[in-house]
Amino acid sequence: VSRSDTDGIARMSELHRQLFDEGLVRGIEVVNTDTFSEEALRIALERNLTIVGNTDIHGLIEWVYPAGRKHRPVTLVFAKEKTLACLHEALRERRTAVWFNNTLIGRAEWIEPLVRASLTFKAAGYRPDRRRFTIQERPDTSMLEVEVVNRSDADFILRNTGPHRVANEADVFTVPAQSSQRLNVLTVNRLAEVPLRFEVMNALVGPGRHPEIGWSLKVD
Repeated sequence: VSRSDTDGIARMSELHRQLFDEGLVRGIEVVNTDTFSEEALRIALERNLTIVGNTDIHGLIEWVYPAGRKHRPVTLVFAKEKTLACLHEALRERRTAVWFNNTLIGRAEWIEPLVRASLTFKAAGYRPDRRRFTIQERPDTSMLEVEVVNRSDADFILRNTGPHRVANEADVFTVPAQSSQRLNVLTVNRLAEVPLRFEVMNALVGPGRHPEIGWSLKVD
């Protein structure tokens, strides 16, 4: 796919179409160095191609991507085992995603399980009403404390799209990498099961499309 020098838009030529139609091209680069091509992502999804991202490094990686300041584009390959054969199989089966500028890019069938494996939500219980607190009696409020843990090396930017408000965060908030934090979820009534739903703002499963992922929490 060629990118125009005048408008920056990637477009297919007749040669590209011929190569795609003949099955001679199985993957497409949607990220190169510091550039993301929404058009290339659209072509990958339409043509059922493997999605990859590359650094295009011709020198030392540290010169372009200083440690601790920015990360290089990474192609994540979901292989069954750490073997060359399994790596080839995963690439052929299009089991990939790209991590670019703290943004995950790929098919929903791989992005959503990756987010679920990275983020854990657990109900910590309804908060006691401190205004009525005594040693003998601690009546609960309908404000549910939820612990969210991010086990990944990526920050996640979430937008609350579920049925319940979060009292101690704005609608859009960040869960930093390798961290945990508490959310105060306003359920109005005390519930035995609480649904949560978030749009992952720094993940793309198509041009301009962010995945929405739900969790259902059991409350003891």
